[in-house]
Amino acid sequence: MNIGFVCSSDGIGGAEKNIKLTCEHLNKKGFSTSVILLRNCPKLKDFYEKNNIEVYSFNLVSIRSVLKDFVRLCSLLRSKKFDAIQLFGLRTNIIMRPIGKLIARTKVVTAVVSTDDWRKWYHIMLDRITAPFVDMYVSNSIAGKEAVMKREKVKESKIKVVYYGINLDSYEPLTEGEKEAARGKYGIKAQNFVISEIANLRIMKGHKLVIDAVENLVKDFDNIRVIFAGKDDSNGEIPNYIKEKRLEKYFILAGFVDDIRSLLGITDLFLLPSDWEGMPTCVLEAMSMKVPVITTKVGGIHELTGDDGGILIPKGDSKALERAIRTMLGNENTRKNCVMNGYIRAKEIFSENDTFDKLAKVFKSMP
Repeated sequence: MNIGFVCSSDGIGGAEKNIKLTCEHLNKKGFSTSVILLRNCPKLKDFYEKNNIEVYSFNLVSIRSVLKDFVRLCSLLRSKKFDAIQLFGLRTNIIMRPIGKLIARTKVVTAVVSTDDWRKWYHIMLDRITAPFVDMYVSNSIAGKEAVMKREKVKESKIKVVYYGINLDSYEPLTEGEKEAARGKYGIKAQNFVISEIANLRIMKGHKLVIDAVENLVKDFDNIRVIFAGKDDSNGEIPNYIKEKRLEKYFILAGFVDDIRSLLGITDLFLLPSDWEGMPTCVLEAMSMKVPVITTKVGGIHELTGDDGGILIPKGDSKALERAIRTMLGNENTRKNCVMNGYIRAKEIFSENDTFDKLAKVFKSMP
């Protein structure tokens, strides 16, 4: 089968990494895959090319080039003769659902990677208008499936749930030499207690909650250091908030981090206090690296952690976050239990091979 994966991202996040993994695994199973970028993002294009994935880049978000690139896109879709295209993101779905069905004349699959609680009435209206062009929805969580059924009134029979998977062999513990190099890279000392959040800097990812919690915590735990790994999508709001609180000593703004294993290998506690999520890859990565997790009980996160694979807190509650961090700091048994239970879930439920076997079956089963 010939499958195209289409997105309009302006950076590399969990969904983009999973597209890469999907292409790699499906190619091994005899599929032919390509990635189509609707937005000009050289870093993302380079990311796929470096991993030997066929990628095509357009710029449909620019008025200057939209007509020219639309013609190029239609020409590509006709020549590639995809058996199916899978669409990521609201913008991509609104644009590509009718194009995929009417011009490419192929099966259209919508990827559901978040519960998308932020959507306004007009987003929902556009989603419903274009929904008849969709042949199948594939959600990475039960929570995402339920959100789409409720919001877009999609029939349950049209939605399949396929969890993201992970290759535990890629998340082996660091050697002492690797730890020393990683600490040096981030300016971390051996006595520091390292807290990490791997997410592009956005208000909905809860970075401000972390800052508020740390403001109180450092009064008792001066050895805390917090690494924010991700590009700044807050237009400086989050870095400025750290400065306003005079907490620059405690925070390291690492920008986009490619080597997640090295970062998690020196991390003592992982945080993701988001307002909404689907099935965040970074939480699964932390569990696989045996790092204790504190995150919010939103979207499909509870499907990841279960009851014992991390501490789950209400969204938007910095005091609850502070209490959870204090619990982890002060109770080694709690940390060990979270690590053990999280790792077992990653190993037994989120096997990479099982995940891509299921996805391959979904594509092959489409009428």
